Amino acid sequence: MWREEPDELVPEMKLGSGKQRLHAAGPAIIIVSVTIIAWEMIVRVFNIKPLFLPPPSLVAENAARFGLMLVPHISVTLYVTVAGFIVGALLAVAMAVVITYSTLFRNTLLPILLVVQSVPKQAFAPLVLVWFGYGDVPKIIIALLVGFFPIVIDTTAGLNAVEPELIDLARTMQASNLKILLKIRLPNSIPYFFNGLKIAAALSVVGALVAEFLTGTYGLGYMLLQAQFAMNMALIITIIFILGLIGIGLFGAASLAERLAMPWKRRMGGGGG
Repeated sequence: MWREEPDELVPEMKLGSGKQRLHAAGPAIIIVSVTIIAWEMIVRVFNIKPLFLPPPSLVAENAARFGLMLVPHISVTLYVTVAGFIVGALLAVAMAVVITYSTLFRNTLLPILLVVQSVPKQAFAPLVLVWFGYGDVPKIIIALLVGFFPIVIDTTAGLNAVEPELIDLARTMQASNLKILLKIRLPNSIPYFFNGLKIAAALSVVGALVAEFLTGTYGLGYMLLQAQFAMNMALIITIIFILGLIGIGLFGAASLAERLAMPWKRRMGGGGG
C-alpha cells in the first residue's frame, strides 16, 4: 500500500513534519516575544539605568554598532567550540570502546574520568598552558575536557546495553570481537551516543568560554571580559545572546545528525503524530 503512491505520500509527510515543528516552536516564540516586550516596558516605566539593565532596544543598538567588530571574535570562539566538540566526541567514542573491552582500563580510566569531571576546568588551565603554550590548542583542550565526559559515559552504557544472549549467539557463529563491535555494539550505542553528544554540544560552548577567559586574547570570552571592565551591560547581553545561538546551533547540528543516523526514529515519530 505504501509503495503505490510514493509521490503523494512523501510530500504530505514532510508537510506534516514542518507543521509539527512550527506548532511546537509556537509557545517558545510567544514566551520570548512577551518577555522582550515586558523587559522593555519595565526598564522604561521604572527608569532603570542601562548600567544595571539596558532595554532590549539598547541591546539591539549595541549589537548593530559592534556587530562587525565581533565577527572575528565569533569565528574564533566558533572554531574553538566546534574543534573541541568534534575532537572530544571522537576521543570519547574511542575511550568508550577501550573501557568496554578492557577490564583493566575500565577499572583505571573511569575513576580518573570521575576525578577530572569533578575538578573545575579552570584548575587545568595552568597545566595546559605550560604543556601546550598559548594559542588555539590549549583552548581546544579545555573545551574538549568540558564536553568529553557525557559522551564517554553514555556511549559506554550503549556499548554494554546489548543483550548477553545476542553476544553469545554471535560468538557461536565465530564472530570476532571486531565484528561484534561493528555489527552489534556500535549500532546499539547510537542512541546513547547522540544523547551524550547533545549534552556535550552545550557544554562545549561553556568550555570554549572558560578557555578564553583564562588563556585568550581573542574570542567572545575575551570580549566578555572587556565589556565587563567597561561596564557595558548591553554588549555583555549581546555576547551572551550570541553564545546562546552558538549552543543552539551545535545542539541542532547534533539533532540533525541523529535524525540522519537513525531515520527509523524519525519515521516512528512522524507516524505517531
